[in-house]
Amino acid sequence: MKSSLYILTLFIGLGCVTSAERRVNGSEGESVEIQCNYPDGYRYKEKYWCRHPCGNKDVLIKTGKTDTVVTVGRFSLYDNVSIRTFTVTMSRLTLQDTGVYYCGLEQWGTDGLSKIHLRVRKAPTVPTVTPSAPGSVTEEVTATALTASSSQDTASSTTGDGNESLSRSLPDQTATLMQDHKVDLDRCRSVFRLSIGLPCVFILTSIVIAVEIITRLNSCRGKRSAAQSDGQREVTGDTAMKMAEAAGGRA
Repeated sequence: MKSSLYILTLFIGLGCVTSAERRVNGSEGESVEIQCNYPDGYRYKEKYWCRHPCGNKDVLIKTGKTDTVVTVGRFSLYDNVSIRTFTVTMSRLTLQDTGVYYCGLEQWGTDGLSKIHLRVRKAPTVPTVTPSAPGSVTEEVTATALTASSSQDTASSTTGDGNESLSRSLPDQTATLMQDHKVDLDRCRSVFRLSIGLPCVFILTSIVIAVEIITRLNSCRGKRSAAQSDGQREVTGDTAMKMAEAAGGRA
């Protein structure tokens, strides 16, 4: 009898599939995903997510559906049988969610459990602006409305006087603008003529200077040619005289 109980206890203990413990971190207000792997023989077994001590009342979500997202409150479970992994998602984490959880595989005897340590960190604090008292806000808004109304009345009266003055002075201003425009137009014409005249004067002056330089160069060349011709004539005459004298001496 004792040996039978021992064998039964050993069988139940071997049926409990427990992997190494894991640690998962999350932040307050955010979501966290936990992946739970299982052997090939558990493809179509029910999977669940529970909190320690993982009794019936501690099961947070449970399903036997495959390749389908099942959601219960803040928890969802998706079983991907092709890779033998089911994923648990916990949304809107709170500091109270910190604790020990289990990935559960339902089977005959003792269910297979995988222990998970979840730690939820406190969200960073964001500075908040404290609103002023309702009474002061109402008084400030009322005072602002009264000031705006007074300003509109003043602006209306000022606008009426201004329109009358504007209607009187408009012809004078128009005449002044036309006169100023005429003066500006005359100035533009003068500048335009001057801008065209100056280059023309510069070009004509350059042409005159160039013609003068060419004329002088030609005159110098003519004088040099004449001097060279006279020199050649004198040399030729001297040579002829010398030849004549030489011929007379021989005779």
